[in-house]
Amino acid sequence: MKGIVKGLIIGGVIAVIGIVILIVTLASNGWKIKKAEFEMQTYTAETEFTKIKIDIEAGSARTEFYDGEKVIIEYPASSAYKNQFETEDSTLIYSGCARDWFFNTGNLNVPETVIKIPNGSVYGIEMQVGAGAYSLADGEYGNIKINLGSGVFSAERFKCAEMKFEVGMGHSNIKNFECRTLDCEVGMGDITIEQVTCSGAKIDVGLGSAHIGFSGAKEEYNISTDIGLGSCNVAEQTGTTDKTIEIDVGAGSAVLDFKN
Repeated sequence: MKGIVKGLIIGGVIAVIGIVILIVTLASNGWKIKKAEFEMQTYTAETEFTKIKIDIEAGSARTEFYDGEKVIIEYPASSAYKNQFETEDSTLIYSGCARDWFFNTGNLNVPETVIKIPNGSVYGIEMQVGAGAYSLADGEYGNIKINLGSGVFSAERFKCAEMKFEVGMGHSNIKNFECRTLDCEVGMGDITIEQVTCSGAKIDVGLGSAHIGFSGAKEEYNISTDIGLGSCNVAEQTGTTDKTIEIDVGAGSAVLDFKN
């Protein structure tokens, strides 16, 4: 009981501090909630790296291939928004988030970030998607990792080494791509892939849904399933090739199509 009382006291103190910060912020802005004003700036990468990681709290981002020699990131800058660039373990990292003092009630309308990649270059891509919309340009990439919070990810056609999705409450829609391996983890969100060409796939669905089309005949794949309260439209089978699909469904659903 003492622990509960102590917890309530600590929680009350934190709430009071939050209210004080809110009052100070509003007072410093003339008791008005201001919109953040942005201007676009350009970052040109000068160091060597093999992977690009984009971690943006709000707004949208996309990759774009262009005729040039260096990776360029066009990003929104504002006194209410913090941008940071660094290179760590052969990874160029760009992160953007609202500053601690900025009181946001939906007024943080962040312009789009564009990652320009030289034609012919192959970089690994990692995207941390908050509440915005992200997309990949058609082209070739190294390993790709997409982490969707409540945002949206889309792509048309591309090729990569390994593809990994982590979908919380977000939505993902891809038309056609090739990879060696595909790994999808879906929480409460959903993922739709019209067609993927790969030798191995793992699909793990919690409460959400996954609808994935695979190239080739169904008979080619070795399929294993572990279905809880949810549903899946395919059963376990032994295939005619070394291609594999592993499916684990909790209370969600998984639908697989096969396209010859």
